[in-house]
Order: sequence, then C-alpha cells, then structure tokens
Amino acid sequence: MEMPLKPNILEDITKDQWIAAPPPRDKYVTPGADETMLEDESGRLRLVGKALEKECLVTGVVVGVMGTETKDGDFDVVDVVVPELPPQENRLEIGGEEKKGGKRKVALVSGLGFRGNAMENFETELLAEYLLGEVGGVEVSS
Repeated sequence: MEMPLKPNILEDITKDQWIAAPPPRDKYVTPGADETMLEDESGRLRLVGKALEKECLVTGVVVGVMGTETKDGDFDVVDVVVPELPPQENRLEIGGEEKKGGKRKVALVSGLGFRGNAMENFETELLAEYLLGEVGGVEVSS
C-alpha cells in the first residue's frame, strides 16, 4: 500500500531533534490518495476499481484479483479473492455416535508429561482402557 499519511521512521530520525513532533493521526487511510499495488518478482501493477472500496487490504496480504488492464497501464479490478479457511466438518457428526443417540463424554486429563519414550505407548493404552472401563480391580479374578 502506498499511504501518504503513514508515519515514516526514517523521516523521524533525520529531522532535527528540536522541532516539535506532529500531532498523532487518528487514521492512516486517505480515500482517493492511497494506492493499492499488486507486486511480484517482475514488478508492480497499480490496482483501481470499485471492487477495492469494499476490501480492507494491507501490505503483504496474498490475494487473487480478476479484472482487465486499462489503457493507462493500471489494472481495473472486478473481484478480489482473499484466502479463507476451508469448510470444517461438523464435530458432532464425526464417529456417528450422536446420530444414534449415544451419549458422548469428554475426559480432561492432566499431568501426562509426554516425553517421547517407549513407556508412553503403554501408559496411554492403560489410560484408554481405564476410561473405557476395561481395567478390572483387585477383586476381579480370571
């Protein structure tokens, strides 16, 4: 983004120390004066068009733009596509238990202290057996 109102640290450093600092600005966006550029390794292309007015773009964002080149060498944008997260599965339907009317439970377990040793597999299997009610007590005899 080319934003004339955005503070420039290099200008601040080069100014004389005795000059009063300018008052802080409420915003850096100047409608009509800010320019949006599409840039890659080959160069920059200025983006223009009504579709940019509804988008809030910042420097460094990855976007896809659709449009045509104007006679002035600008790119007249018709549509802007910003990457989003893919649609997520409904977590209640995973496993199918909720559809059958079965009750689901959550176990909050702390202090497991996984360290990557060979005993962890045994310990997690023992925990799973305990939570599933498969571990018998001392009174259970084979």
